[in-house]
Amino acid sequence: MSTIPTRGSLCHLSCRCSSKKTGGANGSIRLELSTAVRNMREAARLVDNWRRAINAKLAADPQVPAGTAISYADIVQLAGAAAAISTGLPKDALWKPLPVGRVDSPPLSQTAAASTDDTALLPPANLDFGQLACLFLANGYTLFELVALSGAHSIGFRQTPPVAGTPPTLVPLTATPHTFNTDYYSQVLGGSAAFRTDNVLRDPRTLATVQRFAADQAAFHTGFASAYLKMSKMGATWKSYGAKLVAAKKMG
Repeated sequence: MSTIPTRGSLCHLSCRCSSKKTGGANGSIRLELSTAVRNMREAARLVDNWRRAINAKLAADPQVPAGTAISYADIVQLAGAAAAISTGLPKDALWKPLPVGRVDSPPLSQTAAASTDDTALLPPANLDFGQLACLFLANGYTLFELVALSGAHSIGFRQTPPVAGTPPTLVPLTATPHTFNTDYYSQVLGGSAAFRTDNVLRDPRTLATVQRFAADQAAFHTGFASAYLKMSKMGATWKSYGAKLVAAKKMG
């Protein structure tokens, strides 16, 4: 599929693209790459390459109506799901129920204010629990879903800042960055997860969910898939691709 760092970035990219009531699952990340960290930019470019390849196949298929094209917004969500599935999430939990038909936000040439999402609404890594919880609750999520979606940090890498002229490097988020397992929650319980926003989940209001996911991988996978499906619909507007393409996606 891709390198392990990029798989993690694809999963994180889908979360970044969908986690806001203002904006959301609309493909606007393609317009925000100047503010994205390096591995996010690489993931977004890979998504764009997949979109071009899929649309080329659609254009060459005489059974597909002329002009049919899959949106960037759909590819981002499918790529994030594929990243989780390729590293251990059961396919049936997420792939088949994931809907398609999202409409991309308009390009910058059309009403720039409506084209890009406010990236300041994304949670910075240094929030305390109250700030993090308020942000998620205000955007329509529950505390259970906050803990479940944080499990995206079970795979992938984070980018360190450059030091004294040394270029940034990629550091694994867990000891098993290519396996969608419960190691992340074990690190949270030990206070050794990558970000403050991870470790604050030991708060009494979310601790029981963290403990449950740390002990039960099936519960984590089920909770993540449910929260991801909800997230993937946030802020989206929809169109129909037709039954043939929807059926093909479900088979894929």
